[in-house]
Amino acid sequence: EELADSEQLGSVIIESCDVRWNSSGDINPYLRELLRSEMGAASDVALEYNRPVILGDQRINITTSRMKAAFQETVIDMAQFYNGGWGRIASNITEAWKETSAPADPDNYYLNILSFFDPKLMLTAPVSFFKYPLSYVAKTPFPALSFLAICIFFFDP
Repeated sequence: EELADSEQLGSVIIESCDVRWNSSGDINPYLRELLRSEMGAASDVALEYNRPVILGDQRINITTSRMKAAFQETVIDMAQFYNGGWGRIASNITEAWKETSAPADPDNYYLNILSFFDPKLMLTAPVSFFKYPLSYVAKTPFPALSFLAICIFFFDP
């Protein structure tokens, strides 16, 4: 709001795709308000000040298909330890570690492994642990509740 009031807000980019963004309108209005995210609040502010809202994330169906392919490759690599599969897994883990554990750069504000210990993040994490699973149940009740039932059935002591 401060940026908008000082005429410095050009637009707001939301980390979501059209599929996920539009699906949030399909849930009960009371649940929608309870599950309201920072992205929804940012969108409301942008629209209030007549600024464009841009969805700046890859479509979820592309992400899930890539995750499925990566999982299948990993399962095959685990089974093919004799054919370099475990080496590929080790290489993937090493590359991921390099990409995600870059040293802090105060000039560019990159996140690093220490970002998980940010006091604001740690204070709000419990809210996220409640809201995100509840949002899955609200948006896709049958798959979410089926998954929960399977977990209870298999992991009940």
